[in-house]
Amino acid sequence: MDIPSVVRFCILVGSARFGGNTIGLSKWVYNELQSTINNSTSEICLVDPHTKPHPVTPVLDNTSPAMIKDPTMYASQEVRDWSQFINSCSAMIIVSPEYNGGYPSTLKNALDVLFWEWQNKPAAVVTAGGGGGRKCDEQLRQVMSALQMDVVEQRVQVRLPKEYTYTNQRIIPSEQHDTFLVQYRDTLRYAFGQLTDKISKTSRQ
Repeated sequence: MDIPSVVRFCILVGSARFGGNTIGLSKWVYNELQSTINNSTSEICLVDPHTKPHPVTPVLDNTSPAMIKDPTMYASQEVRDWSQFINSCSAMIIVSPEYNGGYPSTLKNALDVLFWEWQNKPAAVVTAGGGGGRKCDEQLRQVMSALQMDVVEQRVQVRLPKEYTYTNQRIIPSEQHDTFLVQYRDTLRYAFGQLTDKISKTSRQ
């Protein structure tokens, strides 16, 4: 797969919950992306709500982020750092569980503290849940559309087997009991293809 040089992918973990499936699913996405891209100058960053520069505080500015075009004007250093990081990323892959028919508040906050930084940013969505995270996917796409992100059409909705939602079993990439993820590999890689196409298009503009 040919992609422009110096490409930074950010895999954004949508949940702050300890002991959940999202971090394992995100690492699976990381491994699949790493095995798909053939470019030594590409970088993949895995960021979760417990890892800087991911913001944890809500919007602190007196005005809407849509009114702030100069990143140095954000009230919080935390948001300024997040802004700088997002601006450095060529594309985003958001991995989120579906919680109660929606998506986690930490993910909404990470999106809401910025505005202009998301404009035309190539992005993909991977959701998970007993039903594949369909409602989460729909809601996320509405928000990402409002932020004018360039989201791929391919949906990656991972249906978690009951033992992953009703017992203590969790996703651990490369473990034998996670072979159920193989059925989503082609769909995920197709989404990667759409994502890199958008990166290429953005680099030519």
